[in-house]
Amino acid sequence: MNAEIYLLRGGNASSACGTEDFNRQMKVLAEHNVCVLYKTAVDNSESSLKEALKLSLTDDEGIDVVIVADAIEESTRQNAEDFFAVFGVKKKDVRRISVEFDISASEAKDNDKEIEIGSHSEKNSSEAEKKNVNVYSARVGGKNGVKMIILPKAESAEVEFSDLLYGAIYNSCIKNNQKRAWWKNFIPIKGDKPLEIARKSILMLAIATFLVSGTLLFNELVIKPAVADKTKSEVKDLLTEATGGGDSDDDDYNAVAPKRKKIVIGESEILPDFEKLLNENKDTVGWIKIPNTQIDYVVCQSQDPEQPEYYLKRDFYGNYSDYGTIFLDYRSPLDAKNLILHGHHMNDGRMFANLLYYQDINFYKENPAFTFNTIYEKAKWKIISIYKTNTLESQGEFFNYLRGTFETESDFMNYIYQVRARSIIDCPVDVNEDDTLVTLSTCAYDFDQFRFVVVARRVREGETAKVDTSTAKMASNPVYPDCWYEAYGGKKPVLTSFEEALAAKQITWYDNPHKKKWNASEAQKEATKKAEEQKKKEEEASKAAEKASKLKSAKAELESANSYLDVAKENYNIANEMYSDIKLLANSAKEASATAYNNASKGIPKAKSESAINRLIKDMNNAKALNNQVIATDMSKWKDAIDRQCDGVIEYVNAALKYSTYKTIKTEAAALKKSAEDYKKKIQSIIDGLEKLIASAKDRNSKLDNMIDKGNAAIKKLKAQESSKPKPSSSKPEPSSSEPEPSSKPEPSSSEPESSKEPELSIEPEPESSMEETTHPEEQTA
Repeated sequence: MNAEIYLLRGGNASSACGTEDFNRQMKVLAEHNVCVLYKTAVDNSESSLKEALKLSLTDDEGIDVVIVADAIEESTRQNAEDFFAVFGVKKKDVRRISVEFDISASEAKDNDKEIEIGSHSEKNSSEAEKKNVNVYSARVGGKNGVKMIILPKAESAEVEFSDLLYGAIYNSCIKNNQKRAWWKNFIPIKGDKPLEIARKSILMLAIATFLVSGTLLFNELVIKPAVADKTKSEVKDLLTEATGGGDSDDDDYNAVAPKRKKIVIGESEILPDFEKLLNENKDTVGWIKIPNTQIDYVVCQSQDPEQPEYYLKRDFYGNYSDYGTIFLDYRSPLDAKNLILHGHHMNDGRMFANLLYYQDINFYKENPAFTFNTIYEKAKWKIISIYKTNTLESQGEFFNYLRGTFETESDFMNYIYQVRARSIIDCPVDVNEDDTLVTLSTCAYDFDQFRFVVVARRVREGETAKVDTSTAKMASNPVYPDCWYEAYGGKKPVLTSFEEALAAKQITWYDNPHKKKWNASEAQKEATKKAEEQKKKEEEASKAAEKASKLKSAKAELESANSYLDVAKENYNIANEMYSDIKLLANSAKEASATAYNNASKGIPKAKSESAINRLIKDMNNAKALNNQVIATDMSKWKDAIDRQCDGVIEYVNAALKYSTYKTIKTEAAALKKSAEDYKKKIQSIIDGLEKLIASAKDRNSKLDNMIDKGNAAIKKLKAQESSKPKPSSSKPEPSSSEPEPSSKPEPSSSEPESSKEPELSIEPEPESSMEETTHPEEQTA
């Protein structure tokens, strides 16, 4: 491997290149097949660096790696990315290489011992001083480019330049080459014998088969869990840094709960514990920890209403992850009566998978409470219900447990009644209307799309999180979804309401001495009130739905009207363009007709030959041909089409107004109707103008026909005169030689007309103004 060092002018690396340490390190590199061919001085400018790289790429020796000394002031990724940006390298392609130096080995150099890089010195590792320096590398120069390694200034790295250079090359090049050399035992290379190639090929095929079949399993069992654990550890560090490394408050279930403050989202003070987490991710809303499980996670809530389940497949940093992040349901603001948390049930026990431990009553007895702190307050929670439920209607009636808020106390207590009736364990924890709940939901695999749910109430002011679980027992007949009874048998209990069950003394878990007692009459009143409110809501919803339906229909009619109007507009534009072309043609015909007519009116009377008159007639026929093109124009189909489309617009507009009279509908309808009527007027104006152009063309042709008739008459007259001339006699005697020469005969006066001269035609010319036409106002406008 050939290397070249760029020594930036103005740096200190140049002076270090001739030292004894430098030469010794270069010898060691040479032993590892890394030869430094050139040490090139380069100006510290973009153009000089690019020119130097261009020369390196075209070098006959074949440069494989370029090391730039003193490239950056400090060894930060931002500085490195800025430097490589000069060569068009993307940020993601910049690779950081951490070089570890044993500072204690610097003494060994005085004894001609080689510096140890990435390893311990002879001293005990606990006593050795370690230092890491980051260097950066990237591929520059395109597809056939070279690896470039940039070094920080040696003084800022606080290591010798020779050591820094050796460490950078060793960690980025030599190690990789050593790894590649190991693979040569498995990959066929040049020089291998046929038997060796066959052996390696079979081995590679076996390895490839193993890798292909094991990649997905390895990814699922090793890589993804490792990434998830790393993210969890990093996020947990942010929390523990804020708490000073201790979390004893979360594990103390004997502490008395303090007085609760009213939470005002966006205004209440943020707990210091969460400041670093919020700086990293503004969607942070809390942290949940359940003892004796892996559940010890940050909780987030998407602020994007279009992606309420954003964290279902995203980690804390927003990266895609099958593990996702524990997230707060969008229906539960932090001040909600019921905080609903979702988490995946991962087969490796991560995320909310350990919630299913609560199927075991012994686990519940040992862990009846847990910690869930929000960014505003810390709190412990006592479990009141553990149940399984369905999400598919095909499995029975769906119990909507995903409710964050409630309209009335009765509504809230009936929700708790439903939750307690479903619990597979009778939890000895009382609940009342003043309590706040947290609901933990994850997948269960008893049936398709099943859910395992744990519900807990907040530990009240002056209360501890301790629960006497000695009376806890498995529920005798909890409520399951219908599919459960279809699969396993049994009879589903009949539920009434909280009020009725309380009156019938079927409820032992309700206790609130600060509230009046619920009774059957109150239950009836509450039920009646609720029914009336529901009926009113349904009526309002029905009216709203009807209005919405009519509005939707009106919009659909207007949309159709717009479509018709677009077609009418398009057709009108075509018709108007045609009309413009016809007007140009009519003007050409008018000019040609006037010229031909006036030339004929003057020329025919004076013409002395048939060919002269025929030329004049030909010009008039050409003019007539232009007029005939105007006369042949028919735009009635365009008018009919535009009229039909505009009538359609008006019809759809009227239909829309029958459905709705909203101001916006009326305004749009009026505009569409006016546009349709305007297009009908415009196309009619074109038709009227065209009719006048055609009438003018016919009038010109009539006059031209009259003049052509005169020309034909003049030709007949010329022919008649030609036929009336006497023919010369062929028996006339030849003059004798004694007669005088013809030249001696007196010549006629040049003033006398010759007998063969053609007389002028007595056709009176038409007045020149006879072909002039009056321009119609419509034509001027057009």
